Amino acid sequence: MTQELVMAPVFVEFIPEEIEFGKLYVSMEYATIVHLCCCGCGNQVVTPLSPAGWTLRFDGSTITLNPSIGNWSFACKAHYYIRHNRIQWARTWSNQEIASVRTGDQPAFESYLEPKSPPPRRLVYSETGSGPGWTTQSHSLAIDQVLAGVSSEIEFSGDAKQKVQSFSIGT
Repeated sequence: MTQELVMAPVFVEFIPEEIEFGKLYVSMEYATIVHLCCCGCGNQVVTPLSPAGWTLRFDGSTITLNPSIGNWSFACKAHYYIRHNRIQWARTWSNQEIASVRTGDQPAFESYLEPKSPPPRRLVYSETGSGPGWTTQSHSLAIDQVLAGVSSEIEFSGDAKQKVQSFSIGT
């Protein structure tokens, strides 16, 4: 496992049934990267991209994946980084280290998979006026607070008399 291996990125929509050694098949549509294990064992490595898992950096010609690829479920237990299309071999981990990392990763994955609340709706309004020192301003106010009765009106500040000219509700 000391030879230098350079991977070739191949951008696809769907991962082909037959994949070739030395190629990284990248499906952005499905946020997945697939390649054959770099040790040569022939196992197919599936790397799902997500904020709680692997991330991909593409600089226009090379790919870097973070964190490392640890094929702990394979007999080979190959462990390596993919940096600028090149394989950088990492040290072999003990079963205890592998179990510790898997346990530590679980809360991040659970948090990522939890249903998310929609962003709060906002009331966006503009005010205009005239006179010395007057400027047009835009403001936003959480409309959920207005609807919930926490706030019943829009408060304006400043010395000039201000008038709401327009508003829209959005996110």
